[in-house]
Amino acid sequence: MMRSMYSGVSGLRNHQTRMDVIGNNIANVNTAGFKKSRVVFKDVLYQNIRGASSPDGSRGGTNPMGVGLGMALSSIDQIHTGSPTSSTAKLTDMAIDGNGYFVVNDGSNRYYTRAGAFDFDKQGNLETANGYKVQGWLANASTWDLSTNGDPVSIDISAYKSLNAKATTKMMFTGNLDSGLGFVPARNEWQALTFSAIPYGGTAGGAFTLTFDGYTTSNIAVGADAATTAGNIQAALEALPNIGSGNVAVTWDAVRQRYDIKFQGVLSAMDLPALTITTGGAPYDGGTAAIVAITEGQEPTTVIPRNEIQTLNLTTSGSGTFTLSYGGFTTAPIAYNASLADIQTAIDTIPALKGNVTVTQTTAPAGGPPPTSGGEYSIEFNTALAGTNVDQLVIANAGGCAGSVLTATQGLAAGYPENVVSGSKDVYDSQGNKVTVHYRFFKYEITPGSAPGVTPVADPVTRWACDISTDPLFDKQAGYLANTDFGAMDMATGAVAGTGDKVLRVYNIPFDNMGNIKDPKLAKFDYNINRQIPPPGNGTANISCTIDFAGLTQRAGESSAWASSQDGYAQGSLTSYSVGIDGTITGIYDNGQNRDLAKVAVASFENPSGLQQIGGTLFAVSSNSGDAHIGAPGSQGLGKIMPSSLEMSNVDLSEEFTDMIVTQRGFQANSRIITTSDEMLQELVNLKR
Repeated sequence: MMRSMYSGVSGLRNHQTRMDVIGNNIANVNTAGFKKSRVVFKDVLYQNIRGASSPDGSRGGTNPMGVGLGMALSSIDQIHTGSPTSSTAKLTDMAIDGNGYFVVNDGSNRYYTRAGAFDFDKQGNLETANGYKVQGWLANASTWDLSTNGDPVSIDISAYKSLNAKATTKMMFTGNLDSGLGFVPARNEWQALTFSAIPYGGTAGGAFTLTFDGYTTSNIAVGADAATTAGNIQAALEALPNIGSGNVAVTWDAVRQRYDIKFQGVLSAMDLPALTITTGGAPYDGGTAAIVAITEGQEPTTVIPRNEIQTLNLTTSGSGTFTLSYGGFTTAPIAYNASLADIQTAIDTIPALKGNVTVTQTTAPAGGPPPTSGGEYSIEFNTALAGTNVDQLVIANAGGCAGSVLTATQGLAAGYPENVVSGSKDVYDSQGNKVTVHYRFFKYEITPGSAPGVTPVADPVTRWACDISTDPLFDKQAGYLANTDFGAMDMATGAVAGTGDKVLRVYNIPFDNMGNIKDPKLAKFDYNINRQIPPPGNGTANISCTIDFAGLTQRAGESSAWASSQDGYAQGSLTSYSVGIDGTITGIYDNGQNRDLAKVAVASFENPSGLQQIGGTLFAVSSNSGDAHIGAPGSQGLGKIMPSSLEMSNVDLSEEFTDMIVTQRGFQANSRIITTSDEMLQELVNLKR
């Protein structure tokens, strides 16, 4: 009888333990990160009454007989299954979606938990509610590299409260430039000369004169045929000092019965004054004549300013003197064999030219000393007259000097078109001071491709330019001087002209027939901003920025080209942060910058059920859990982070209530064993009566 009572006692005791575990599970049904437990029973040692025997001859074998001595606890298992998460809207709350445990430290020991209810303390430490510091990896505060190599440390963002200013070194452009944007194409001037006398200007041997911009030709003879007369007209016009050789072509149009006069060379693509004709009096007898412009010359946008260069030719002079006149002033007589210094000095006596003209020698005097003739000199108009179309110097010869002045290069100013795609971008100097860079794109040329069937095939190219300035008025800004404040750079060669302190023009940005930049490797250039002006500056370094146009396209559609990014910023203060699924804590600064500050560490175990429970939803490594394998979330089989969420308890109330009923019945049945055994003992005692 005593054995059954002790069996019942063991049942009562162990069912009570099971009830304790169930009660703990139910009590923690709303504990974040809690992992439930279960109780497993086993029977205990048996008292053998008879052993087993083998079959023998005609007698069968017998089984062993024994009486059990009750039951005992086999194990209390931890159930580390995952649980649903709940959103908390708190930035520092985290849950693990998958395998792993957060790593925390109390200053001496490392523990593990699934409860991610974290927060930053006033010093910037990420910690649990009981002050344990969350472990992870920190970014390098200088380079902002975030490496997960090495042992994790306590996450402390106190060193990242502010972000030092960074000077801009790169600016990227993206978007489209409308291929339909208008531009000014080049167009040569054509003028037509017609006579009332048909077929080609009157009686052979007659003569007339033409006047162009104040200069009049010698008598032009009417030839025996149209071709001869056209040649005479061309020769007479080329002899004018303001036209020059090769800058005009005259042909006879037999269909329209007229002489077509085309201006070309240095006079190409210009709107020129109309020729006038003088036909009255002997020896001309061809009747009336008229000149009309049949094609008005039109200059395209001049992307590069061009200084006027005039050539003084004294190589045919053997004696005498000459003078030069400009703007109503005339120099003193200059010797036919004057030196470079003599000519420069003489020109500098003209007030409008002093300091604005540079004379260089292109051909030395012939014959050696003493020279038998003068040399050839190039006269460039620059400084205040740079990029302007100036009047031609007028030469007056005396005593057989025979010198001449011709315009070799027509002066042209940089053009500023109306059809532009404009915008701006803020950049920063070394102290974080903001400077706004303004830009405007414009199309200035289309080079057509080859005609069908022509070999080799030449693809069409569209060329754009971009003006860059720190003033939104560009060339209209106060104090702007084109000769000192304008700079230009050829995108294809990198050649730079001028300083561009106020306006830099980047030209020859070529797009192919598909609308892409032809060579992205050549689509970069350096743009410098002088931070030392106005003196004494503000103590910062100059801005040296590489601008990249490789991301631009030129296709039909609305223009959307813009400076999409730059890498500079002002001083910033940490205002907020966010957590990514890879456990990265990203700082958000009030200067618009984001930086990865730290990454939370996650640990896994070969046997999570072997972890030791120490309370506070914390676990410690035991001899049967295996060592912690620590890595970054989402790597090496570790779960990802669910930010602003907490993992719920994995307790299932319906299961716990069912187990509680079963446990209650088990406890009740075991109590019946004791009471029944007691009654049987009572009956045994009563046998004595």
